[in-house]
Amino acid sequence: MSGSSGGRSWRLHQLLNMSQPLLTVPLPQLLLVLLLTTSVTAEFTVHVEIEADNDVSRYRLPREESQMLRTGKITLPVEAYLFDNITLSRENVHPIRRLTGIRACECRHRCLADPTCMLYVHEREGDMCSLHDFLMPEEPANASTEGRTVGRRRGISWLGASCSNNASCSLLTRNAECGADGECVCSLPGWTAAHKTLCRPDGYWKTSGPLNDTQLLDEVEAAAEIGCADSCRRSSDCWAYSYSESSLRCRRFAAGVLTDQVQDVGTIYAVWVFGRKYGALPEGYETVSGRFFRLTPLVTGDQAAEACLDIDGVPYPGDDPQLMTAVDHHFQYSPYWVGLSDQLTEGRFEAADGVQRRIYWANGQPDNSSEGNIQDCVSFSRIDKSLHNEACYSEHPMLCEYIGPNLLTSPPSPPQKDPARQLTWWTFDLQEIIQVSRLLYLAGNMTERLQLTEVRIGHHADAVKDPSSTLCFRRQGAMAAGGFSLRLACEEPRAGRYLHVGQRPGGDPLWKRLAIYGN
Repeated sequence: MSGSSGGRSWRLHQLLNMSQPLLTVPLPQLLLVLLLTTSVTAEFTVHVEIEADNDVSRYRLPREESQMLRTGKITLPVEAYLFDNITLSRENVHPIRRLTGIRACECRHRCLADPTCMLYVHEREGDMCSLHDFLMPEEPANASTEGRTVGRRRGISWLGASCSNNASCSLLTRNAECGADGECVCSLPGWTAAHKTLCRPDGYWKTSGPLNDTQLLDEVEAAAEIGCADSCRRSSDCWAYSYSESSLRCRRFAAGVLTDQVQDVGTIYAVWVFGRKYGALPEGYETVSGRFFRLTPLVTGDQAAEACLDIDGVPYPGDDPQLMTAVDHHFQYSPYWVGLSDQLTEGRFEAADGVQRRIYWANGQPDNSSEGNIQDCVSFSRIDKSLHNEACYSEHPMLCEYIGPNLLTSPPSPPQKDPARQLTWWTFDLQEIIQVSRLLYLAGNMTERLQLTEVRIGHHADAVKDPSSTLCFRRQGAMAAGGFSLRLACEEPRAGRYLHVGQRPGGDPLWKRLAIYGN
């Protein structure tokens, strides 16, 4: 074929214009390229036009993601190497490239070979082929119409782009779904778009000490610390960084594991701290002074903590008189249990959240006088709007607070002995890197045997050999009396995929249930 004015004569490999070596092309693309290579050997003429059209900007592949596809930093899912035929309702939509003398199958292959091509249009008359970098939302059509074939990559869209179902969003972006307004959005509560193909939990950078090199991902140059922080935030694997102001080196880490090394002068260290996670408010909870409360059905005092867990809540200690007045005004019910007890140590009332604080007793309370030393539980009375100690076998509702979702969703692995430290470890796979700030421990019936509990967050399933694990907390002696719960906070919020819980002595776990929270 001969070229017309302004045209160029290309052979097949020029037509494909592969931007990556053949051996790195995904298998479906490679097979089609090989098929085309064996069936077409003639030269033909193409005309290339680069144009823009702001009218379809909402559906256009973002520039940064386009560059990431070209360089291989992100790749298309296998499903995206198939096309759905659609009926293109818009006319005069300018392509990124227009080719002439191209048959329909060759037009399709040309789009297939360019990872930034999202849609192709072939006109039978004149064998006109146009390639586009946008995804139109039209539904798939059964066949070509009026001599025109329009093919759209299957099952692919990005955050903020039009979508018709969840699958089209989640193939390119993990934890994304098709939102109510017909655009791809992050599906998890508290997650937002870091860029068009990455959902990331809300949070902020917090200055830290030196970071452990075992979690180092890579080193890049950055003109300023803000550029280093931004490059880390826009990576799905990066959760901490260090930046040297003298060498302009940005070191990115998979986890914020600290070391005891002396901090380098002129180096800034930071870890990503997750924002507060509330999730979807469970049914039955009501808002009181900006917090979420609910009363359980009637339970005894030693059943109350588990009753809260059953409805996705935790026992509220009743420590704030103003808040308790607001709760009383809202529910207008009493008495009800609060999260205080001296069941573990007589005379020492401990709050269910592990915080030592002033207790606002009613006059003459606690007394333990009417029935001997068995009034180990605490209830709130709206008569005097104060706290009373009471026998735990009494039945009242329990005041529960919703502080966020329980992030522990799977059972532990088989126990693992650690002879060197005389601990037995149970490891929970959290399925992905999450932040853990608190653990709730619901004690079993043999809690008096407990000598030591240690909780760590790490990045390896082997609790004994996990070099990246960091301490959440360590506690000597019993955690709580049987049937009661204690919620303890990590020294600092910890991020990791695996929760390691160690106890001494070993054998069976001495807890009844565990829960962890990111708040």
